[in-house]
Amino acid sequence: MEYLDVLRRIFDEDMRLLDVNFFKTQTYREYLQQEGTELHTHYSFEFTRKDSEIWLLPWHRETPFLKPDPGTISKKPRVPPFEEVHTEIHMILEEELEQHIRYDQIQINEIASSVFVNINAWIAFDTMSDQTLCYYYYYKVMADIRPRLTRKLNALFFDDQKTEQERSDQIRKYQYALEYYLQELEKRFGKSDQRFNLKAIGIRKSKEDSLKAIYLALEEIMLFIERYFSEVIDRKRNLPYLQRRSFINCYYSDAENLAVLFKKQKLPLAIEKAVCKPLQSIMDDHFKAFTYLDRQYYITFIELFTRLLKKSNKPHHDAIYKLLIALDFNTHTVYKALEEQLLVEMNQFEKHIEKKSFLYKRMVHIKRIVVTAPYRYNREFPSLKTSLLEMILSTVDLIDQQMELEKYQQEKVPDTGICRSKSVDGKVKKNRLNMSVHEISLLARLFFETGVVPLEHGKQQYFNFLSSIYKSKESDVISEHSIKNSFYSPPEEVYDPTEDLLVRMISKLHKLRDSTDLRKNG
Repeated sequence: MEYLDVLRRIFDEDMRLLDVNFFKTQTYREYLQQEGTELHTHYSFEFTRKDSEIWLLPWHRETPFLKPDPGTISKKPRVPPFEEVHTEIHMILEEELEQHIRYDQIQINEIASSVFVNINAWIAFDTMSDQTLCYYYYYKVMADIRPRLTRKLNALFFDDQKTEQERSDQIRKYQYALEYYLQELEKRFGKSDQRFNLKAIGIRKSKEDSLKAIYLALEEIMLFIERYFSEVIDRKRNLPYLQRRSFINCYYSDAENLAVLFKKQKLPLAIEKAVCKPLQSIMDDHFKAFTYLDRQYYITFIELFTRLLKKSNKPHHDAIYKLLIALDFNTHTVYKALEEQLLVEMNQFEKHIEKKSFLYKRMVHIKRIVVTAPYRYNREFPSLKTSLLEMILSTVDLIDQQMELEKYQQEKVPDTGICRSKSVDGKVKKNRLNMSVHEISLLARLFFETGVVPLEHGKQQYFNFLSSIYKSKESDVISEHSIKNSFYSPPEEVYDPTEDLLVRMISKLHKLRDSTDLRKNG
């Protein structure tokens, strides 16, 4: 961690001095003069003409410590041939560049209304201002640290003497430390809007440019860590400012286009606002926190929904809801909107059995949706799929309670359960079923049709068995003849209550399965 010690010194000691505009000029000069008394640097300028008269300098870049090509170095100091440059450009360059620069080579290219000027120059460290020395010092320190630190990380990653967990922990320590220093610099910049350009370094250096030099070097190391150690870094940590800006610049147009596509779908207003909210965050650059995981989720969200909505001008809303569940877009607004829509559709049915049948079909449909997102949109909220399934089951329970209450009010049957058989004086006491003869016969038919009861000894013995051990809710005596008639020709009115019984059995089955899963996971 020796390279982090250099960063600790910069942030624990040097920053306090820079905050009060104190420059360690002698320290800067001694460090920079280790390889020579002059700095070789390269400038690139682009000039554009405005209104055919005024020349502007919209863009420039400097590459310090660029090693010159020995074949192009002049033996004697040269006076720059500014007569080759437009007079106005000549004046701008003389005003912007420091007077003590020794020019080695100038290249001028004019394309349409733009002039590109490339300058190789030498600057003596003894002639630099304190702020200029400060900038080149931190630029050089970070340039020296960066390759050594990346080599250190590579060696650590391939160190066979450490376990995989130890290597991962060590790399994450570097990640956390660099993230902290980047955040400290961002606080000093005090900028977060799109107009602030961290990469813009002034021709005449300022204290802020020195901070930018440190920031850009740290950013490059963070990019290296993400690129080569993506499997071990902590993806729940926030992205640095420049990586967030890079993501926004890359997906700004895609977010705009997807928002337009969503508005064309005429979704319920609450859902439309919810799905457009992450897109608006990109367009406004309004992120309270933006992690590596968030970035991957947003990319997947934009790409999949864009692909879906471009397939057809009017896709079914169900396809959108299905993808929201698959991506686990678990906002409270989306959940409540889907819940409300589900209840509205359910209440279009009048009978309880129809409502339950509708809910179970929806539950099966939702269960078949595979959640493809590796994590939820809101990691602190429960899964959207789980919440919807729990809501459906609780609604089915409520309907069951309503049905039981209504049945209790309509039928005052004292014995409503299935009693255990008891032998009295050698005779088998019949079990009373809370079912009619027709319902018993229809269930018996279902057992036969599905192969549960094979009837090896014939159906008549089956009818005799049923009549001898069961009572119906209406009568203590069930004749074989009545069971046989209902077995072959069940009346129309028996289907609904039998279906209701089967639905309740499925409901209980799901509850038993869920409770078993909870015990296993617990």
